Amino acid sequence: MEEVWSHLKGTGLANLAALFFAELSEAVRLGLRRLRYRPDLVDGLLAYAGLQLGTE
Repeated sequence: MEEVWSHLKGTGLANLAALFFAELSEAVRLGLRRLRYRPDLVDGLLAYAGLQLGTE
């Protein structure tokens, strides 16, 4: 989702100068793990995209 990638670029990947793909990969994984603890942010990103999580 574009909004998640945009958020990661502005926070966890900002000013990152990875020399190896593994460094970049780990930074992305860490950023995504941090999003798990921000349900309000995830809800906002989904709402911005016009989506929602359904619980049935």
